[in-house]
Amino acid sequence: MEGMAAQQDHEYKGSPLNHTRPELRGFQIEKIAFEVDQILHPNVSFQFSRSSSDVDWVRGDVKVENKHGQMLFHLDRECWHCTFSSIHCAGANVREHNLFDELWLAIYSFLHPDMCLTSRRRFTTC
Repeated sequence: MEGMAAQQDHEYKGSPLNHTRPELRGFQIEKIAFEVDQILHPNVSFQFSRSSSDVDWVRGDVKVENKHGQMLFHLDRECWHCTFSSIHCAGANVREHNLFDELWLAIYSFLHPDMCLTSRRRFTTC
């Protein structure tokens, strides 16, 4: 564990969000994603949701959910990985439909955040 933490500390040193609490970092990344979406769709109305809503924002009538994960170094495998959780997708005995229309995945790495847009089974980057 110490080697993994040292590797991550070394790589993330100087990163602008490195010393930010995870929940605050997530909110900042979410705000960046929201702003990117507004730039990509300048003629559409937006509503940002910070309540207990199932989605993070609504673009026109499209419900958008944003999840973020941090790149972490796996010492045993000597590789980087990123994990996302609490994605409310459709599933057997859970729910019939996704709670969102679009899922944006933000990967926070030591270089910069990357935004990836997923839609159904297609995967594109923006």
